[in-house]
Amino acid sequence: MAMARRWRGKDPTVDDEVDLFVIGAGSGGVRAARIAAGHGARVMLAKSSG
Repeated sequence: MAMARRWRGKDPTVDDEVDLFVIGAGSGGVRAARIAAGHGARVMLAKSSG
């Protein structure tokens, strides 16, 4: 299982490269991110804070 890296205290910059950017942390977004990460993709997941 791939482990998530959280951005604590550091904002991701434009220079950060990912293979997949998922917008939405609902069940579908999280599943897509986990499956892609499990296949070796570098994934960034964005969710609403409010």
